[in-house]
Amino acid sequence: MPANKHKAAPARQRARQTTQARMLRVLAGLDGLLTTEATRADQTFIHDFRVASRRAHEVLHVGMLALAPSQRKAVRHVVKRLRRLRRAAGRVRDLDVLAANLTKLSTTQEPTPMTGHNALRQRVLHRLCKEIHSFAAEAQLKQIAGQILQTQEIVLIAKLNARIERNHRSFTTLATAALAKPTDRHTHKLRIAGKRLRYALELLPRHTSQRTATVQSLKDLQDVLGQRHDLEILRQHLQHMNRTRPLTGVGLWQNQWKQLMHKTDNRIESLVQSFAANPSLRKLMTSSAMHI
Repeated sequence: MPANKHKAAPARQRARQTTQARMLRVLAGLDGLLTTEATRADQTFIHDFRVASRRAHEVLHVGMLALAPSQRKAVRHVVKRLRRLRRAAGRVRDLDVLAANLTKLSTTQEPTPMTGHNALRQRVLHRLCKEIHSFAAEAQLKQIAGQILQTQEIVLIAKLNARIERNHRSFTTLATAALAKPTDRHTHKLRIAGKRLRYALELLPRHTSQRTATVQSLKDLQDVLGQRHDLEILRQHLQHMNRTRPLTGVGLWQNQWKQLMHKTDNRIESLVQSFAANPSLRKLMTSSAMHI
């Protein structure tokens, strides 16, 4: 094999690891979902779209910091449209998880209270698909990708570091609030902040064991916070159903819910405290500027 081929392979690998390349792959992945899979709109698509749109959210915010003020308006428009689509997809996802949790808690004495669930899901899903088809995603995402492609790597990394610092401050503040008062509002906000920090960290140009460990810790916390949010939706649904049509099995459901919520809150407290005490994140934050 010629010597220049040996040199070309590491060069291509380094090119794929740049922040610019990572940002472009995120936008391309979202574009592919919106243009080729929107007609399916099954549970897999709903999950993949929500993850891809949150990753793109971080890319677009870093891009806005790096672009000229005259170019930011179009990016803000895409951010707003994606947020609206993500919320609609979140409602479909919540209905799917609610149905699964109700099935787990059902008893032989009484059928699972799921009146109107399928009809409601179809209405929400129809609105989501309509929004996706009206969103000219391909042209807009390609335009933004072209602008990012013309931006120097050193500028993108500097803006990414600023975004990571901002996300970290937000995460720390919300973690303190969630530990002091673990309401669904606080823990849900903490989950979103953790996602933003995680997805921004994933855009750094080099994978290190330190970053991998930090991202995994955030993912573990994110999963448990998601379980808590799902339990809260279940509680609200059971309360509503019991008011409109008293359920003979509601006492059993409530007891199971309390046990699951207690275990989940203990797990959240443990993860947040261990994460805050871990010096690897602070080292990662202070060393990220070395990528510039």
